[in-house]
Amino acid sequence: MSWVSFIALFFATWWVVLFAVLPFSLRTQDEDKDVTLGTVPSAPRGPHML
Repeated sequence: MSWVSFIALFFATWWVVLFAVLPFSLRTQDEDKDVTLGTVPSAPRGPHML
């Protein structure tokens, strides 16, 4: 495997893992019973991105 293929595979895997882990500990506005006017009930409440 060339180094370019390795880097491409690494970044593809990294992005897949990132987006798979993001929803962990996600709470929706509906779960908190505090839906902001003009948003859908499934919108995240404090998404904790960092």
